[in-house]
Amino acid sequence: VAPGVILGDVIVNGELLDYVSPETLKGFEALMGENADTLAEVKTLITEKLIKGEASVRGLINKIQGQVGENLFANAVGNHAKLAEHGSQEGWDVAIDRGDHYQYVQVKIYDEPEAAIQEIKKLNLKLAADHNIEGIADDETVTSVDFAVNSEHFDEIRQLAADQGLPNTILNVGATRDEIRSG
Repeated sequence: VAPGVILGDVIVNGELLDYVSPETLKGFEALMGENADTLAEVKTLITEKLIKGEASVRGLINKIQGQVGENLFANAVGNHAKLAEHGSQEGWDVAIDRGDHYQYVQVKIYDEPEAAIQEIKKLNLKLAADHNIEGIADDETVTSVDFAVNSEHFDEIRQLAADQGLPNTILNVGATRDEIRSG
């Protein structure tokens, strides 16, 4: 690579990039908690993933991409949006307080619209089968989940969902996959 460069460093145009955007750092913090709230900790996590191999790095990038999408969507909704407490929350990523109920939203950032449709169908089957997805309130069970998707596929996913009779409302994250990835 280059003298003095560690595996977790990034070189752009021959110069060491020692910066992670605030959005990306927030994504790491939300996913990894206190283990990733400094640049040094983020570099350590990246290094660990690089050692494990390409699939591990790709998985981490996809997780971060999803978290950045969730953060962007929640910020666009405003004060009524609450992110799930854990990155592994089953079924939903953002709960929107509508006064008399919560609207639960799963944020999906995909390269292909059909992949989002498959995730919608899979979650709908789970909801229909057992309704064991916990909501914001301790005694609340989630019975429906809407989906927020990346902008470049929003219209197509909304149309595919309507054509297939899916009951979910499709929302726009407000950014493309490339914009989220470049965050």
